[in-house]
Amino acid sequence: MVGFTSFNPPYKNSIYVNFKDKTLHSFTITALTTQGEGIARHEGKAVFIPYTLPGEEWEAQIIETHKNFNRAFPIRLVSCTENPSSKRIEPRCPHYGRCGGCQLQHVAYDDQLELKRSWLQETFKRIAHLDVDVRPLIYADAWEYRNKMTIPLIEIDGKVRYAFHHAYSPADFVAIKDCLIARREIRDLLSPVCDALHRISLGLMLHSVKNAHGSGISFRIANERKTVQLYNMKISPANRRLLKEILLGTVLDALIFPDFGESKETNHSSASTRSESDIFLQVNDSVCALLYDYVENLPFLGNESLLDGYCGVGLLTRKLARRFERVHGVESNRLSAQNAEIGVQNNELGEKVTIYQQTMEHYLRDRKEIYQTVILNPPRSGLSKQVRSRIPSLKANDIVMISCHPAALARDAAAFVDEGYQIESLQPFDMFPQTHHLETVIHLRKK
Repeated sequence: MVGFTSFNPPYKNSIYVNFKDKTLHSFTITALTTQGEGIARHEGKAVFIPYTLPGEEWEAQIIETHKNFNRAFPIRLVSCTENPSSKRIEPRCPHYGRCGGCQLQHVAYDDQLELKRSWLQETFKRIAHLDVDVRPLIYADAWEYRNKMTIPLIEIDGKVRYAFHHAYSPADFVAIKDCLIARREIRDLLSPVCDALHRISLGLMLHSVKNAHGSGISFRIANERKTVQLYNMKISPANRRLLKEILLGTVLDALIFPDFGESKETNHSSASTRSESDIFLQVNDSVCALLYDYVENLPFLGNESLLDGYCGVGLLTRKLARRFERVHGVESNRLSAQNAEIGVQNNELGEKVTIYQQTMEHYLRDRKEIYQTVILNPPRSGLSKQVRSRIPSLKANDIVMISCHPAALARDAAAFVDEGYQIESLQPFDMFPQTHHLETVIHLRKK
């Protein structure tokens, strides 16, 4: 048996896990939650246990008690069935089990994909009361995929360290030196950037329960440009100059400093650099490209008019302009909308594509136009009640939603089904390997 057959005593007794019950209990795992935790029963209540798999028997200690459920932490794997539904493997990351970033490294990747497919299917049945055929996940690289990493900074023995939130105590941190799901370019930046920070004096803002926004650093790779942004800290002008001398042009293409009432300093093109850092982009370039190609090639009815809601910087908007004669993109974020407009003009699409810098609620409020196709890529929380109620009045033949939150997507899809739409396809994408998260595209058509 491999992969977390037991935990080292130093971690078991660490301050990060508050054991309510020192007694070891035996648990048989019967299923997994959509968060990747094992489900067992104990004294009439459900018990959720991370890093476990169905068919395994574990000794574990209770760490949280609630009215209807408990949480336990696994200590020792006692046995497992001969033919488990998911194959256990050894996690690659030495921080796994303490760092809260990944939940599925102990699961073989093929099984991760099947688990996520089944979770999506179960969520639609539970939330939307719909039995939906979920297609197999579309995926790319299982490691080194994230083009952006935002990492808290802490101080240990007088030195700045990278850290991630602890898996079971988010107010605490796990110091890290590497992250295996970050793109190779970011992994190669971690050491030289940290060495540079050690050479200067930083006024760090500590992370705490009352102050969730302590000091941190953001790494982003976009269009082969390497950008680092420091935030929530004080750096003197002299130390800013020193950091620029050390890092710019050799290690980094752009360096953005925290803004405490003073202008941000970057490299040669501050406006574009600021936009790169502040706007939303998908973190997985390879899977994002597959997703956009998939949406572009869906069998829409008609090619006259398209509404692209929550269009971001307009990457999908411009792709879909190849198929539609009139395209409207709506984006509330000012920087994203500006970038979308620049992309439209640079690609000479101004005659057929119009970008509106508005919220979807405001855009739809008095809108009398109708569209043949509507694309919606809302925030994680999904569509607001106002948007859900207004979309059917656009009389679209096709509605496509893109979401990273299966429960919110199921809720919104159910509302459109109630308005006379039927689900044509439900296609998940593994945008976030090694975690329980996924991205999903649903295509609905008017009956």
